[in-house]
Amino acid sequence: MDYYEIFEFAAAYAIDVPPDLDSVERSPSTIFDLDEPMPGVLVGRFGAHAVTREFAQELRGYRFTGFRFGNASARVSEYSDRGDISIPELELLIVYGTPMVDDFSVNEWGDLVVSQRVFDVLVTRDQFVLEGSSKIGSR
Repeated sequence: MDYYEIFEFAAAYAIDVPPDLDSVERSPSTIFDLDEPMPGVLVGRFGAHAVTREFAQELRGYRFTGFRFGNASARVSEYSDRGDISIPELELLIVYGTPMVDDFSVNEWGDLVVSQRVFDVLVTRDQFVLEGSSKIGSR
């Protein structure tokens, strides 16, 4: 199976980044400050990733491995000069998968890595991901 490093919409800053996977916190939460309107269904930066609530519901219909959902919200960044940003409802992606094994994992830089199966679903809903992501290998 092929795997892809995902280039997600990064004009957002994660505030209150989720705890380590070993944390006992059961419902981690992250706030994303948006500088620009989200062009698709995925947002992330510096190891924190979220998807729109609608896309999260779609992901629940698959048997993808290596992740679970947590709480996330978005707000317009105080540094944004855009007045046209709508605030999406988000769900946090808590990614714990093993690289090149599970459908979701992160690399050493905190970038999201997904299987071909996830990539095929994701790119039908997020053109931004399709244009910037790269294939990193096969297993």
